[in-house]
Amino acid sequence: MGDSIRVLQGCELEIHADGTLDLPDEALAKLDIVVASLHVSLRQPRDQVTQRMLNAIHNPHVDIIGHPNRED
Repeated sequence: MGDSIRVLQGCELEIHADGTLDLPDEALAKLDIVVASLHVSLRQPRDQVTQRMLNAIHNPHVDIIGHPNRED
């Protein structure tokens, strides 16, 4: 162990109502860590919200899903 600190570049981005992400894959590929979250359109039908989450999960550049819950 040394005295060095590793600084990562990352972001939290929105999973849009249509399932797309805030940034293109080319930008996400340059980041060390990516968190994808649902913040809007949470009152969509359950299957639509689930598909949005699955789209983000299947993206190879997404590392973490943020706020993985839904209020009914």
